[in-house]
Amino acid sequence: MKKIKYILSSAILTLFLFGCDVQEAKQDPAELGSTDGYSTASFTFAGGDLTSNEQDGTVYVYDVELSKPLKYNIDFSFVQTGGTATEGEDFTFVKATVNAFETTGQMSVVINNDVAVEDTETLELTIVPGPSVADSWLLKPGGTQYPELSLTIDNFTSGDLDIGMEWAADNGSGDSATALADLILLITDAVSPYTDVLGGADGGSFETYTMTEDTPDGDYFVVADVYAIDDSDFDIDINVTFDQGGIIQGAAIDTPMAMNSRILCNEYVVLAKITKSGTTYSWATENGALTNNGTPDTGLAAPFIGTANVLIDDWADDYVDGMIEIEAGTADNEFYVRMYSNPYIDNPDTAYLIVTINDVCGNVTGVSNEPWDYGNVTPVTATGTLDLATKTIDLTLDYFYGSGTHYLMNLVLQLP
Repeated sequence: MKKIKYILSSAILTLFLFGCDVQEAKQDPAELGSTDGYSTASFTFAGGDLTSNEQDGTVYVYDVELSKPLKYNIDFSFVQTGGTATEGEDFTFVKATVNAFETTGQMSVVINNDVAVEDTETLELTIVPGPSVADSWLLKPGGTQYPELSLTIDNFTSGDLDIGMEWAADNGSGDSATALADLILLITDAVSPYTDVLGGADGGSFETYTMTEDTPDGDYFVVADVYAIDDSDFDIDINVTFDQGGIIQGAAIDTPMAMNSRILCNEYVVLAKITKSGTTYSWATENGALTNNGTPDTGLAAPFIGTANVLIDDWADDYVDGMIEIEAGTADNEFYVRMYSNPYIDNPDTAYLIVTINDVCGNVTGVSNEPWDYGNVTPVTATGTLDLATKTIDLTLDYFYGSGTHYLMNLVLQLP
């Protein structure tokens, strides 16, 4: 019995001692998992002049290579560490992504093409894993050398001058200024009235024109002319801008009430004078007043009252002595083309055409006071123009014969 107790005691003691030894082994310090097998990254700069100009749109490229592929995507980004350039305005960073189970990627710095007026700028940067912090855990600690780069960005300067023209107009209708007035931007010689047009813009909206570096040196007028305009009464304020890339930005000349819709016919307004010398430009407000191009305005009927010669008569009505009497109407802008000398109508003494001058440009419309009796009694309408310089009345008569039939006739009259 004692022998059995001894054996059991010995066994228990052995187990106890062994158990203590095992516990001590678990608590002994042990080396953490090794990172020797982790991947590292290397970066190869594609090269290029480290000084660039904004106009060149230079791109600086780094090729990224891992020493071994990873099971996850990993990103690398640029970080600005210094300099005066501004991200998003002067340059753009493009990160690299090396996809899982691949080993290569590419990242770049793009120098933005910008025409702002600014000094030479600098950019200092380095490369980091990320932007996610987790990206750095995928690489061997201390195993990657991250390059640094210093760049100089020169200001872009242009030899061209960009000229813009905008205008404001309001007749109370709510229509936009460009719907009310379609103006033409002209660059002309600096004489009045101008004789030569260097160039211009007429796009149906606000206009821009570029005076290029190779334009001969000298003085030039900036002119606003009219392509089309609403016949209501309103003023037009005109703004002219001047921009030269990297040198001048946002310079402007405002001309309030430069034009009025009711006094525009064969007229233009000189807004500014530009002086060019090489790639240097200056400008100043010019007269800012309407100038006639040589053709008088036509808004009143008085100069067209009298006996007119018939120059063109498409209907061959054989007016007596080739003459037609024109009488004053009931308004200053109205006159009557009488049919006294028309041998082909049965009511020459009472029938006439009432002509209304619609604007100072001499655009006219007409309607017969009563039907003209050519055997088929019918009204006559007309459209046309007046030329005060030559005292010419150019009409297109529309004689409605019935059943949808219209006979058109060109009738041109001239007063002495």
